[in-house]
Amino acid sequence: MRRNHPAALIGVGFGMAWMIIGVSGLPVSFRAIGILCVLLAACGVGMGVWRVPRAHAARSARQRALMLWSIGSEFVAIGVCIATCVATFHTALIWPIIALIVGLHFLPLAFAFNELILLVTGSLTSLVAIVSLGLHSPFRMAVLGFGSGFILWGTILYDAAAKASWRKAC
Repeated sequence: MRRNHPAALIGVGFGMAWMIIGVSGLPVSFRAIGILCVLLAACGVGMGVWRVPRAHAARSARQRALMLWSIGSEFVAIGVCIATCVATFHTALIWPIIALIVGLHFLPLAFAFNELILLVTGSLTSLVAIVSLGLHSPFRMAVLGFGSGFILWGTILYDAAAKASWRKAC
């Protein structure tokens, strides 16, 4: 029984990063407590994922290619976003646009792996990003960071719980 979950643990790390972005939208007096809570929650989510045994999932060449294409395109789009926002002096839009790009990168993954939860994750993250565009900073950062972080962690925990219950049934 293997307990190696690289994709889920990477997701825990990215969820923690989004949560820290959310903490930046809190009043200064709450930020230290916020970061401590985020770190404790990340450890809890990580341990919850780690405890679920992982089955050997064979990926087809098409799935691997689509996954690499999706992640590569995401990084290129984020680079273009940052360069464009900095060049046009719209730096306040960097994080919402990055969240939109991150949300959109889940959509081809949902079809590649035939996972409905990835479609929900991508749609909700994109929605949070679009809604946050209408908000003013620092509230924008709090909604964007906490929303994206909770969506990502929720996806990871849902997937781990679904796989754990499926294995018990077998």
